[in-house]
Amino acid sequence: MKQTNDAHSNDLFKILISPALTALVIVDHQMAFGQCFDFKAVESAEIGVAELLGAAEKINIPVIASLVKTNLIGPELSPRLESMISTPALFNRSGINPWNDPAFARAVQDANRPNLLIAGLSAETSLSFTALCALERGYDVHVVRDACLGYSEYSIATTFDRLMQAGVVPVSWRQVILEWSQGNVDAGLLRRILKSVKST
Repeated sequence: MKQTNDAHSNDLFKILISPALTALVIVDHQMAFGQCFDFKAVESAEIGVAELLGAAEKINIPVIASLVKTNLIGPELSPRLESMISTPALFNRSGINPWNDPAFARAVQDANRPNLLIAGLSAETSLSFTALCALERGYDVHVVRDACLGYSEYSIATTFDRLMQAGVVPVSWRQVILEWSQGNVDAGLLRRILKSVKST
């Protein structure tokens, strides 16, 4: 492995998740699916998504959200997320895979970011479908592990085994925000991170 001692090299730290190269993709974090999972688990995942959205807005990271809308499933976001995602960034679909929605696919392409950070509510469906198909389209893909839920711990673990074998990189929302900040953390952010750690 090539090593460098040049502390001023512009080539350093490219392994960190760059805000300039990343788009944030939110999938199925909507009220209709809250009843499918434990309330506290949903709330914890939602907090992570909200923190990512807040950080993304501050540093101009594009956000694309895909929600399910059918006769039985409404696309409404929770009150916490409702004010954080702009209407032009919201795309409704009737199927499982967001990539089957041409408007969603076009929005991701138009964002022109080679790395996708995906926060999908369901590990086995919305998260894995979005991530695997993003890989197939040539994107570098990170998924937010602590912003997703699943049928069981075993089911989630098996899903992540497959995702990682395919080339997806799991991360936590705290890790992402710290990498986006490149270590410059304001007091408010630090308090929120520590508070969320204490409450989990």
